[in-house]
Amino acid sequence: MSVNIANKVVSSLDQNMVDDEIVDPDFVEKGVVAKRLTKDNFKLIKKYKSDKKIAFIDGGNLEILTAPNFSVHLNRLYASVWNGVKRQKTKMPRVEYISETYTKTEKEKLTYKTEIFPYIEDTRKYLPKQVDLEFDSFDRTLSRGSERADIQFVGTMARKFGEWKFAEMFLDFLDTGDMIVMDGSLQTHYTNEEKYLDKLKKASISKGIILSGLSKTSKQFTKTGNSLIGSVNNLAKKNKVEGEWICQLGSNEKDDYLIFIIKLSEVLDRVFRFDIQKTQYLNLNDEEKNMIFTKLIENASDATLPGYPYGLIDADRLARVSNNEIEYYRRLFTAVIKKSGKEAKFMSHLQAIDTHSMLDNMVGR
Repeated sequence: MSVNIANKVVSSLDQNMVDDEIVDPDFVEKGVVAKRLTKDNFKLIKKYKSDKKIAFIDGGNLEILTAPNFSVHLNRLYASVWNGVKRQKTKMPRVEYISETYTKTEKEKLTYKTEIFPYIEDTRKYLPKQVDLEFDSFDRTLSRGSERADIQFVGTMARKFGEWKFAEMFLDFLDTGDMIVMDGSLQTHYTNEEKYLDKLKKASISKGIILSGLSKTSKQFTKTGNSLIGSVNNLAKKNKVEGEWICQLGSNEKDDYLIFIIKLSEVLDRVFRFDIQKTQYLNLNDEEKNMIFTKLIENASDATLPGYPYGLIDADRLARVSNNEIEYYRRLFTAVIKKSGKEAKFMSHLQAIDTHSMLDNMVGR
């Protein structure tokens, strides 16, 4: 590609991006009521000492075997617990399990079902119920256009639902006034997912543990089509809002959460979406609210990624499933298939979609 074309593209983008003077969030999230934003929406975080803990929850998964009619995943859930910059020990930091999703035809209706195989059977209580991982192949929350849902994507629900269930069970390791921070928002998308978040919300309220979520990225827009995160940050700069701050974007009445943009570093230009359970947050006094944000600021001071909680970096690192691990499991499953004498049966399905992977390997991807 020539430099001339690159210059033209950058120039075009520059002309078509117009910063908002006043930000009107454009939420596509069901039930969210957005706030019109001005300088008055920004609140500086006042810092208070607190000995409360934060548990950062994340999950990871990668596919081991894939075919049009089945998908096998390695899943991992992890909780990283911190008091400021001090890591806290916990009895159950990580849960690992294999999930298999397969097709099933009942009364001429094609469905996807998932079975779960935990490494340690006693940890099954931390995992979603298999009955909740049964989906119509045309489920509108999982499919695109008029096609059936991709079985590989359906297979990731075992991890996604697992994050909510794991967080609910992990409340037993926390104390009143502590906080859970999920990796991501408090929004649900998929059939049966809402029931897991509802249980987590009720349990967190009952135990007095604050439930929240912080998103690495956000694709939300303003009404004019600009990046919402970027527009809010620009609005803060134009109005000379300095230091660590929060800015409320909206609220979801039905699902009971508030949406903020939060800046956790005074010197670095990095902001994130932060969701928090509405009922809990509104019942706190100003000092208690600021204590929550103070703890996040303390944890976001690591040089690895300043302005972003290190607990989420740690949770991502220890929940992540690596390609090297997957290669080991692929060899293991291949050996077991061969030993079972069913290699021909399995390979006829596996070869249906493995040509793309073979091409990737040929060109060194």
